[in-house]
Amino acid sequence: FIYLRKPYFPSSKEGRTLIPRKAQTTAFTIAALAIIVVAIAITSLSQRSSLPQTEIPQALTLPPKAQAVHDFIAACVTSATDEALLAVGIRGGNFILPQNVLKTEIAVYPLYYADQQVFVPTQQEVTASLAAYIKDDVQNCIEERQIHGIELRFTAPRVFVQLSEGEVLARVDAPSQLAFDGTTIDLKQPYEARRSVNFLKLYTTAATVAQSTAQDPSAITLDALLSDNLQSEVTPYGSALIYMLSEPASNVGQLPVLFLFAVEVSPS
Repeated sequence: FIYLRKPYFPSSKEGRTLIPRKAQTTAFTIAALAIIVVAIAITSLSQRSSLPQTEIPQALTLPPKAQAVHDFIAACVTSATDEALLAVGIRGGNFILPQNVLKTEIAVYPLYYADQQVFVPTQQEVTASLAAYIKDDVQNCIEERQIHGIELRFTAPRVFVQLSEGEVLARVDAPSQLAFDGTTIDLKQPYEARRSVNFLKLYTTAATVAQSTAQDPSAITLDALLSDNLQSEVTPYGSALIYMLSEPASNVGQLPVLFLFAVEVSPS
């Protein structure tokens, strides 16, 4: 590992060092990444097996079998939304990693700034990444479930994701038709999952870091960037800095939602 010069570790006006003066190794970041990836799988299995109740009241009273299917699909939406926040966050707002990445021995990070160019995804691309992850996960969740005595037909989910200050809203249209006991029931009501996660702030802060790096890497003042209780772990790796942003109140269960990306601060 190459340690960066002191100008890349500025302190605040109050004297609080926001990036450690002595560079850390990548062990903490890589370990955190591995923990989150494993936790995604654990979260998926536990949430799908427990089948929590839907967050949207059903307008009509359904027969017990139909209500069970409704609750199951709602559980798929809930777990898919939680997993999307974790997975897309550690990919820097991407569903699929872009071409410009920083590869370490274990992990890969999207480069937000390299070769004197900024490669920050737009907010529309970030919400599209969350929606794509949720769509695939909900569809897989439903397809993998066999419900005894019920024939389930459904169309491919349509997903809308909205990022606002302090909240993420996922609305999923997954119309389905149930056939059982000689009857047919259509489930057309959309499902919603709301999470008190400041994903928008994590993303906009990451974008600001990239833009500031492009202007002058040595002039970055993280005190101004890390507002609203945002926290940052910064790890030098070769000619780059790896950022891991988080916010204490932005969690999925007991797991923090992390936003990972890297910027090149000197020519490679």
